Amino acid sequence: MKNIREAYQTFWSQFVDNSHTPPRPIPAFAAGTVVFRDATGKPISSPQFPYVTFEIVRTPFAESTISSASIWDSPPLQVQNIYARIDDVLEQAAKAIPEEGVAIRTGDSGGIIIYRSTPFIDYMDEPSNTAIARGIIRIIIKNYTT
Repeated sequence: MKNIREAYQTFWSQFVDNSHTPPRPIPAFAAGTVVFRDATGKPISSPQFPYVTFEIVRTPFAESTISSASIWDSPPLQVQNIYARIDDVLEQAAKAIPEEGVAIRTGDSGGIIIYRSTPFIDYMDEPSNTAIARGIIRIIIKNYTT
């Protein structure tokens, strides 16, 4: 059984950075909780790109709400397309969230269904740092019971 936070964490942690061999898991964080750690577990100040941030939302039964996740990247300067790794992760997300939605169990008697919102995928520049690129995935969350 998972709680809602664990369900979101599991879902958004499934994506990988294919620019490495072998592909490297992309860290995922609930919005406002981004903390990078070194091999010993000590917090470090510089982010390790790319990474995902996601909103945790709860909805009343049989209602839906809009949520989002962001893919953040700051590729090396020699990279021509700063959105290349983001595009790859967005493609992975599109496969993970089909048109009909995807169900994620959060307990013995139900869970959430993630649907695509409109627009589903978008890009946004980071005004405070032009070396950082951001892709946004917009979703609709609905509770279900079994």
